[in-house]
Amino acid sequence: MASKEFILKLKESIDIVDLVSETVQLRRSGKYFTGLSPFTKEKSPSFFVNQESQSFYCYSSNQGGDILTFVELTKGLNFGEALQHLATRAGIPLEESHKSPEQIAHDRREEEEKKLLWKLNRFAARFYQEQLEGPVGGLAREYIAKRGIERESVLGFALGYAPDSWTALRDYFIRIQAPLLTAHDLGLFRTKGGEKPKADGSNLFDTFRNRLIFPIRDPNGEVLGFGGRWLGSSSAEAPKYLNSPESKAYEKEKVLYNLDQARKSIREVESVVLVEGYMDCLAMVQAGFSNVVANCGTALTRTQAQLLRKLAPRVICLYDADEAGQVATERAMNLFLENEGLPLLGALLPDGKDPDDYLRAHGEAGKNNLAEILQNSPALLDLWMEKVMKACPKTLQARAETVEKIAAKLAKLRDEIWIQARLPVVAKGLEVETNLVLGAVRKFRKGGSLRIEENPPAKSGPSSASARSIKPAATFQKGKQIQAQNGKRDLSFERRFLSDLLRHTNWIAILRERQASNQELVLSFVEDPAIRFALNKILEPLRQEEREEDRIRELQSAVHDQPAMRNLLAEVSMKWDDSMPAKDLESALARLKDEALKNRAGDLQKKIDEAERSGDADKSESLLLELMDLRRQRIQK
Repeated sequence: MASKEFILKLKESIDIVDLVSETVQLRRSGKYFTGLSPFTKEKSPSFFVNQESQSFYCYSSNQGGDILTFVELTKGLNFGEALQHLATRAGIPLEESHKSPEQIAHDRREEEEKKLLWKLNRFAARFYQEQLEGPVGGLAREYIAKRGIERESVLGFALGYAPDSWTALRDYFIRIQAPLLTAHDLGLFRTKGGEKPKADGSNLFDTFRNRLIFPIRDPNGEVLGFGGRWLGSSSAEAPKYLNSPESKAYEKEKVLYNLDQARKSIREVESVVLVEGYMDCLAMVQAGFSNVVANCGTALTRTQAQLLRKLAPRVICLYDADEAGQVATERAMNLFLENEGLPLLGALLPDGKDPDDYLRAHGEAGKNNLAEILQNSPALLDLWMEKVMKACPKTLQARAETVEKIAAKLAKLRDEIWIQARLPVVAKGLEVETNLVLGAVRKFRKGGSLRIEENPPAKSGPSSASARSIKPAATFQKGKQIQAQNGKRDLSFERRFLSDLLRHTNWIAILRERQASNQELVLSFVEDPAIRFALNKILEPLRQEEREEDRIRELQSAVHDQPAMRNLLAEVSMKWDDSMPAKDLESALARLKDEALKNRAGDLQKKIDEAERSGDADKSESLLLELMDLRRQRIQK
């Protein structure tokens, strides 16, 4: 993990306006910069950049953060990769505080070696492309024409051809004086029987022969490895598909095929489609579905699932309809549940075809049908529940066991609304009480808690057992925030108070001094746990030579991997409309207290009404006295 000092230095070296302007066309709007969201499709700008706090916030997708977050979200990188990307951009060596000079030197050598590997892969990719266009590429060009691959796709995917020769690529590398042993480590060459390669390369032969070549690239376009489709009769010695092995340049679990081209479209349509193979991906992109990626000849990994989750709120799995494809689909469903707490969506094509076969068989009508299928993709969890409930015998014991089986998976969902929506579906399908399903879910829920209604309203559930209307939270909530006229939300005063505090850092020192003698001066009037956390961290005593600005930046870095907190801090760093002005700290504190008391009074009134409806006179009287005390506090404040 890079040191706090290094991250601070990096942030000070790169201006967020310059960085964002490479992706978003910004224009100044008073103190801020605005533009169209890079995450959603929109006609009116809802994307704001605060140059002073070096942060951004997107009101249409409710995402925000700093330069690292922006690179992660727009380029599909993890934190370490974003750090490396920005360090390279700023020309700052990526050094880590806990590493010795020897370790740092070793890491630099590793980085230089990786750059050499990428360079060799680029040489190989160029060679394969030249062979496809040359005299020996006739067979491959015939295959391309037969499969309906258009010229634009050939160029966009940088397709190539490995000649039916044992040493064509090796001879080329000898001519350009490329290091053969390093290329052997990449998997471009092999030796007979796995013997040790000779320094002169005399016992090396080409790994890819007589194959259509698919370069595999990272999000920045670097060639990491290759996939090759055999153009002869498949056999044990010549499998249909052959892929580059793992190497320092190619960590398969972290790579998604076509991500370099698909990222922009994924952000625009807020969904990503996952397919199994190169040809399926190519065929769908050619048909107009540009938000498609593939896992390169390997089972979906946890790292790939995390990457997909970051890319878009809707992840749709479109694997082959054969038995192997469906086994892989269920595995992907469980991977998303176990590690991400998300209900992975799934699509299944009719006729048992894979996407490539389906599109070639059905032409233009197939494109329209596929678009509709993807648009209406149900959650794989719902299809699985439907299947399990249908197969359940009607005995009491079998239904009880099935409730537990389904509850174990429901408990893994991270958003409680996704659980709540499915409770009545399971209850109806198994002919049991909703509370029975709820109890089973609570048993499996981590920590044993589940803050949902005991009897969810019927309208919150889906209309059929397949629960086809369930969508990820980001999609569920989109467009339902109250917007002010300037495109920003009117927030609770707690958030406005935090916003004012971050803008008026001189207030923080005053509050910190007062809180030393009264720990609940501020926090007792803040209900939102996220805001309580932020205020508590800000008001902790400063370390020697630490500034208020340093503490705020430290807080922002500390919550980088907590999207809800990160988005909150980015959001409150923007300017709200001035319908709730806070002229000074005293008036802000008074308003904070008044809002808290007013909200508590409203909650008490609801409880009083409930007690009166239930005929509980003692409880009603006790609550009424509490309400009167609150009202006196509001008058006396």
